[in-house]
Amino acid sequence: MGTDFEWLKVKHIVKDAMKKDALPDLQTVLFLIGARVRRIPRLNLLKKKNAI
Repeated sequence: MGTDFEWLKVKHIVKDAMKKDALPDLQTVLFLIGARVRRIPRLNLLKKKNAI
């Protein structure tokens, strides 16, 4: 049960950081973690997302 609460806290932190109304799904959080680990600059991610 504690894990569910911790996961909800993580989702709220990501939601607030992204300034969105809805909580992110698992894929979004994992993508952001992977981007952070690979040190992909945020600007490049935004450019690619807008190009799609």
